[in-house]
Amino acid sequence: MAGLQDTLDYLQGMGIKILYLAGSPFVNMPWGSDGYSPLDLTLLDRHLGNIDAWRSAIADIHRRGMYVMLDNTFATLGDLLGFKAHLNNSAVFNPQEYDVVYKSDRVYHDFSFGNSELGQCEYPRFWDADGHLLTNLSTYFTGCRDSEFDQVNPADLSWPYRRSC
Repeated sequence: MAGLQDTLDYLQGMGIKILYLAGSPFVNMPWGSDGYSPLDLTLLDRHLGNIDAWRSAIADIHRRGMYVMLDNTFATLGDLLGFKAHLNNSAVFNPQEYDVVYKSDRVYHDFSFGNSELGQCEYPRFWDADGHLLTNLSTYFTGCRDSEFDQVNPADLSWPYRRSC
């Protein structure tokens, strides 16, 4: 943040009004310099300064009549989770789904998942490979897992794949 503060005179002189800070300011996957793989949404990445440095920089930006836009990628997670027996490769679509496991001892402290079978589930809309809406999902599914992970592999187009609803 100190480097950003050092360039504020220059940026303001160019007439810039908004600074868009891309990526996540939180601790990311090791060597994940893109900032889109946060591991803990409660810890700032020390490479970007501490909370006092952030407060100082943002206050300085606001004093100049400028704004800050953060690209907070809360829906993007680091590569800590995988499907059992498919930790380092793509899993083929399986209507019975896979167990989700952590790849190492590192875990998300603010997130949990379940692997228990649910007898009855409410499914989102699905389309087949030709783009037709599937109306009888019991042909493909008999239940689901108590999990938040999409277990569909779009590369396997012989199975229905999920689209946003």
